[in-house]
Amino acid sequence: MNVYISQKSFAIKPIENQEEWEAVVAAAKEDDHYPHAATHFVSRHGEVVGTFNIGPFVNWWMRSDQKKYTSIKALIEAQRLLREAKYQHPVWLISRESPYIPYMERSGFQDVDSELKLFFQIEEFQDVFRSESTA
Repeated sequence: MNVYISQKSFAIKPIENQEEWEAVVAAAKEDDHYPHAATHFVSRHGEVVGTFNIGPFVNWWMRSDQKKYTSIKALIEAQRLLREAKYQHPVWLISRESPYIPYMERSGFQDVDSELKLFFQIEEFQDVFRSESTA
């Protein structure tokens, strides 16, 4: 297993199997979230406390009871992994209610203030356009 960062009780690891994915989903659901597109998870004392993905759009979740220090350590490591993967200017998807918005704005991130609606693909694409044109 690749461990990107591991310090005593803190670790960031890629999600490598179904068992890890299920643990990540369960932890996020306990916090009323879902780990959309997560590729990595953050653990503290062996417990899943957050997720993020490495890609052009970064979805981020940290358990609401985590201290700011844990979240900032994870954010810094995510940024390093993004740079290594050649994503120099990824778009961070963060809830409007997130307590991290002020941190992002003070840390060199620009608020796009988009009204876009985001969709998460949960099943194989169905070509509804083709079936409509033949009807």
